[in-house]
Amino acid sequence: MFTGKVFYFPFTFTVASSSNSVVSQWDLIVGVAGYILKPGNNTLVLTCLREAWSTPCFTGVYVVNSNGKGFILVPSSNNNHGVLYTLNNIIIYSIKATIPHIIWTSLLAVYFTIILIVLVKSVKEGYKIVLRDSRVLSLAILIVLFVNSILVGAVYVDQSTPRYSVQGVSVKWSFYLENSTLLVTLDLGDIYTLESAMCNHKLQVDNTSNNYLETRITSSNIILVTIPGYIYEYLYNKTILEPIPLTPVNLSVYATIPVYCEFRLDKGVFQVTFITEFYWRDLVVSVRDTLVEIYNPNPIPIEAKIFILDVERGRVVNSTSMYFKPLSVIDLDLSVYGAGKYRVLAQYTLLGLGRSRVAYVEVS
Repeated sequence: MFTGKVFYFPFTFTVASSSNSVVSQWDLIVGVAGYILKPGNNTLVLTCLREAWSTPCFTGVYVVNSNGKGFILVPSSNNNHGVLYTLNNIIIYSIKATIPHIIWTSLLAVYFTIILIVLVKSVKEGYKIVLRDSRVLSLAILIVLFVNSILVGAVYVDQSTPRYSVQGVSVKWSFYLENSTLLVTLDLGDIYTLESAMCNHKLQVDNTSNNYLETRITSSNIILVTIPGYIYEYLYNKTILEPIPLTPVNLSVYATIPVYCEFRLDKGVFQVTFITEFYWRDLVVSVRDTLVEIYNPNPIPIEAKIFILDVERGRVVNSTSMYFKPLSVIDLDLSVYGAGKYRVLAQYTLLGLGRSRVAYVEVS
């Protein structure tokens, strides 16, 4: 890295073992060490990972996030998206030039041809005794290997794919039926920045409906998605049950709404599908002192007929129709009917099935 804590060779001539949008396979990369020439934002770099037995290298783009922290973006070969690497335990070279393999291999062939011609000429001129000297031969081999290493990048023998896990984007979410809101929290770390968010339900409600949902970014990484009421009405009508001989005492039918979201980040696009779930349930009737509370736990309105019977006198003291809004409560105060024992009966239709709830209240 450019901290100066670790010294490595100031220049590199490395052959690319694979291709991407940065460099073609077998091209010769000419690089300058990061401690000499620090790469700027969106500049091409050669990155090498320091490992125990090898130094795998790969090409990428040096990018800086909104906090000023640098990362290496390794794009894929067919698009601009890729994987981000942090600057931990790596060596960076700023790429100053890439030489196509046809050019550098031709130059290399010319170089070895010249070396061969010089050696053959030396032999012909009677320098056999000198060339047989082991020290001369060793020095010649070392010179050839050194020049060859500089040209073909043998300084980094291993150019395999790096075996490092990279921090990605994780997500946490919750669905709140009471306010029909999907709350999404993205864990972006200090690598990514959220730029925009868009969600839709893709349900075929009708031919003219807009599938996009109201989506708001409330902070740097928190998104609120609102589910409109017509979605629940559509699901309700789609889920209406046929009358069946045996009806459960407590009706509970599972329902889901798929929400597809696309979050645009400064370095790519994050797509995710959320399956929000809830249940179609019976009205909930509870008694508190002389009050009867009737709660509609469904996100659609329900109309019910309410009968209040005086058990001791055997007569109906009140009957009425009540409209329960989605997720709403209605209280009935039975003290207005005087002392006695009362039976409260709520009759309604849920998912095409006739349902009833009963409560008993004693007023003293």
